[in-house]
Amino acid sequence: MGARIAWVAIFYIIWGSFFYTACNIPYGSMASVITNDAKQRTQLSTWRTVGATLSGMMIGIIAPMLVFATNEAGQQYVVPQKFTLTAVIFGICAAALYMGCYALSTERVQIAPAKHDDGKAKLSAGETLKNLVTCRPLLAIVVVAMFTLIASLGMSSMNTYLYKDYFNNTAVMGISSMAGTVSMIAMAPVATILSSRIGKKETGCLGIGISAVVFIIMFVMRITNPMVFISLYVLQGMGMGLNSMVTWAYIGDVIDYQEVKTGVRTDGTVYSTYSFTRKIAQAAAAGLGGWLLSAIGYVQSTAGEVVVQTDAVRQSIYTCMTLLPAVLYVLAFLCMFFLYPLGKKQVDENTRVLNERRAKA
Repeated sequence: MGARIAWVAIFYIIWGSFFYTACNIPYGSMASVITNDAKQRTQLSTWRTVGATLSGMMIGIIAPMLVFATNEAGQQYVVPQKFTLTAVIFGICAAALYMGCYALSTERVQIAPAKHDDGKAKLSAGETLKNLVTCRPLLAIVVVAMFTLIASLGMSSMNTYLYKDYFNNTAVMGISSMAGTVSMIAMAPVATILSSRIGKKETGCLGIGISAVVFIIMFVMRITNPMVFISLYVLQGMGMGLNSMVTWAYIGDVIDYQEVKTGVRTDGTVYSTYSFTRKIAQAAAAGLGGWLLSAIGYVQSTAGEVVVQTDAVRQSIYTCMTLLPAVLYVLAFLCMFFLYPLGKKQVDENTRVLNERRAKA
């Protein structure tokens, strides 16, 4: 078993930290060279989010049907052979889709690498790092991503306990998950229209603000009916859907900002920095649920016995599920509104400047 664990750990790190990253960073930064049109970049970001949400939903529905079996006692268990076969099938599908993406994508924005007079690269590693840490828009969206991801993923990790222990109704969990996903996808056309009319920053602020207000209302109301809770959960999902649909479009605007400011285009560097900080937030959120449960005195079942939580613990679960995201979304809204400078007017101006420079080149 030790050898098996070592095998899995080593190859998981090679896959997740090297091969996946080697694909994901150029894939994510590609939007800024596919088009320099702000509206089209928003559409690319929107459909990227829609695709990721749909694929995640499909895997969540299809994978359990393929890998689980039920024994004579009615208990479900994973069949190892089915699990391996499913992983192979998903891997083949992923490779085919990557190849399709490569074959069907065109980099229309061609940028010649900036050089010194001696022919060397214009920016050293130190200069690149300095530009990153002094890039206000990048720092702003990094902080916003940290707040929103910890809020949403931390909330997801507590979701089971909310319905099991607070509402005492796990049957509606599927309804909640499906409703949240559908509400987010439904925001795709709305996000595109709003971004075109009022700007991406403004659309993101609106979405985060809606989610913050809804969670504050949920915290104050102390809802006891799960269907009422789900209804408001869908509403906040629509708010976060607006922000999620334009999240990846922020990267192109930041890259343009850096090029206007420094004269050098650093697509991959900006995207990889943003992606790395999102991974940190995801890791932090992964442990948040367990830490919160321990902090509020939640008693875990150790031998399959039914554990009834105290009323104080149940109320604390509800508080964690509502007050924590409310606070984090408020902080994200303030950061986006006051610290991120790339509103519609500034984005349009940066696009105009870059188009003029390229026309003269």
